[in-house]
Amino acid sequence: MIIATTNAKGGVGKTTIAVHLAAMAHQLGKKIIVLDCDAQQSCSRWLGQVSTEIPIHRASTQKEIFRSVFDLREQTDLLIADGPGGIAEQTRPLLLVSDLAIVPCGPSKLDLEATLITLDMIEECRMVRKDGYPHAVFVPNRIQHHMTLSQELLNASRRLEVPVTETHLRYLQVYARAPGLGQVVWDIPSAPSDAVGDMQVLCREILNYADSGSSE
Repeated sequence: MIIATTNAKGGVGKTTIAVHLAAMAHQLGKKIIVLDCDAQQSCSRWLGQVSTEIPIHRASTQKEIFRSVFDLREQTDLLIADGPGGIAEQTRPLLLVSDLAIVPCGPSKLDLEATLITLDMIEECRMVRKDGYPHAVFVPNRIQHHMTLSQELLNASRRLEVPVTETHLRYLQVYARAPGLGQVVWDIPSAPSDAVGDMQVLCREILNYADSGSSE
């Protein structure tokens, strides 16, 4: 199973989700490998501090992504790929070899517009592959339920033709602090219980999507 976190806009939370998903899968005893496809390599640096037991590989070009995915997927139960930020030429090849695309989106018009571009790209890759993959899951991120923009995002998500996670990540500062601390939120002693609970439930929800997809 190959899971990719992706969006046509940077700064929407894809690396945060990739790192926590990898840490959760590892804690659950799954055999995993992480592939960092972002030129900034934020996922590699952060996850390298979180755990020295999770294998991390890097791929910065289309050829490297194809080669890495085909080589690594036979070595593991779960390959988690953190996609490049923005509309990069590496995004399409990553989607062409992924089984599940996680698409986080923040509560702004620009975030939503970029997400719609990403979903169109996913649909194009399905048409090329002709096997129904990759499946896509939309993750509302940085939600403030009392704010109009957040409510507009949640309303828009209900009109999408892809599943939306039941768990929404709220706008909490601990998610921004976690990379600097080199930890996932559930390992930060001062982390709010809301942040810990939301992220743990979200990761389990995504892994359930992956398990259901792999059994089809």
